[in-house]
Order: sequence, then C-alpha cells, then structure tokens
Amino acid sequence: MMNASLNIIGRVRSPLTDRASCPFWGSPECPESWIEIEPAYVEALFRMDRGQDILVLTWFHMGDRSTLQCHPQGNQDRPIRGVFTTRSPDRPNPVGLHPVRVLEIDGNRIRVWPLEAMDGTPVIDIKSNGRSLSSVQSLAHSALDVETNIIETGRLARERGLVSGRSGNISVRHGQIMTVTASGTDKGRLRSGDLCLMDIESGTRLQGPPASTESTMHMEIYRRQPEALAVLHTHPPHLLACRARADAPLERLNLYEARRALADLAFVPAMEPGTIELAQAVALEVEQHQAVFMTRHGLAVWGKNLDEALAVSDELEGLARTALLACS
Repeated sequence: MMNASLNIIGRVRSPLTDRASCPFWGSPECPESWIEIEPAYVEALFRMDRGQDILVLTWFHMGDRSTLQCHPQGNQDRPIRGVFTTRSPDRPNPVGLHPVRVLEIDGNRIRVWPLEAMDGTPVIDIKSNGRSLSSVQSLAHSALDVETNIIETGRLARERGLVSGRSGNISVRHGQIMTVTASGTDKGRLRSGDLCLMDIESGTRLQGPPASTESTMHMEIYRRQPEALAVLHTHPPHLLACRARADAPLERLNLYEARRALADLAFVPAMEPGTIELAQAVALEVEQHQAVFMTRHGLAVWGKNLDEALAVSDELEGLARTALLACS
C-alpha cells in the first residue's frame, strides 16, 4: 500500500478551545481566527491580499479515524449517513475544508473569517478559492435575484388563492444553501427581511429571522431529490376540499390532464405540521413524485425553479376546482 506524508504548514489560533465549543460549519457564531504559518512556508503567502477568499485545509487531530458512518451534526433525529456525505471531523482522513475570507495579513499571520476550527488545529494547506471581488459582487446579485423571485412567487400564489395570510412557505436552493421564507410572514406581501439563509446539510440558520416551521421539510426534500432547486408549500382550498370528501372527486375526474397530473402526485397521511416525521414522509415520496399532498395540511411541490413549482401547484388546484364543479 502506498504511504503518504503531510507537512503541517501552520496552526489555527482561535478563541475556540475545545470541540464542544466549536460551532457547526456556516454558523453565524463562527469567530474570526488567526492562522500562524510556519517560517519555512511564509514565502507561499506572496501576493495574498486582504479581501481574498481562500480555502483552508486543516487536520482534525482529535477526529476519530475509525468512524465510517454518523448522524449528521450529531443529531440523532437525522438518519445515519456515510461520513463521505457529511462534514464530520470523524473520518478515515480527518481533513477539514474551510472557505474563509482574508481580513488581515501580519507577517506570518493571517486573520480570517469564518473559521470553526479550534485553537491549535494543524493547517495542512491553503488554496485560492478562485473568487475575485467582482465574483463576490456577482454572488450578491444572484442572492438579489433569488429574493426577487421568492417575493414574486409569494405574490402570485396569494393572487391565485394558493395561500392566504401567513400560510405556506417558499424556498430556493443554491448549492448547499437554502433561502426560505421566515416564520409568520404574509406570503403575498413578502419583503427582503422576511427571508433567511440555512445550510441544508446541518440545518443551521446562517442569516436572517427564524425560518418557517416547515423549513425541515424543505431541507429533507433537497437532500432526497438532487434535481429540486425550488420548493413551494401551499394550502390550495379546492384541493383540500376534494381530499376532505369521502367520494374522492379528484381521483374520479375523467380528464386526460387529471390522469397525467395525478400520476405525479403522492399522498401522505395526516401528521403534525413542522415535525421531522412529516418532513421525512414527504421526502420519501419526492424521489418518484413532483407533488406531495399532506392530508389535512396542504401541498408541497418541488421544481427546477419556482415558476415550475408554481405552475404544477396551480394546475392541481385547477383540477380540484373542476372536480368539485363536476360533483355539484
């Protein structure tokens, strides 16, 4: 077997002094830290600049190298996963990957943020993250586009009667980050301050007010269905009325459009909204279906964008309205 060796190029100097005090990756609690570079490697800092985005690779020296599976973030409510699908520090080769920004350079020391590694953690490499200030600005414009899209979708959903008042929730996925509507917001009158950012893997809120109570369901859908880039949860009144009737008028609707739409609609039994049980039940269905009706609750639809999710939701509500008219 081939052997490999690593050179420790520096160490983290952080206010975090033990594993228990270390926040999860992406947490707003991640502090500023210093990286002290060993004298032999100082020349490798040549032309590093303040404001530059870099990738810091660390060696989690306290990690358990025998660990192959874990509950993500140590959360026993989340299903066990192989460590290669998590950011757990416990893994065969405990390498940490930390996207950070350079705030200051002082000789052989670099001040960076955000860094969740504890004091004394060995640093084994530093790489450019490939972002210039212009690309950071582009990311800001992308975030603004997402914001505008969610706000407009909320307005249209309210206009079409798919939500009322503070019901429903909307999210968009960008990489491993989710922008989702905050708890208790009027979807027809959303503002930029009504949205929050969450890390999909950890469930950590990164920015903004508390997320919708159904944010767990959105994250579970994204984890289970890699094609999902947007999720819309609505409370369509005609669809809810159809499912409340014993004669199942929607299933009996003899239209070609109904057969096609119902083939992509799954149903889950009544469960308490906002619970992990409901979130996981919905997530199990999205592997094979684009829309999931939650008994006595509402509809969840994923799409490659919010326009698609809204169109599917609107179509199902229209078919339910037709089914009720056919019964009258």
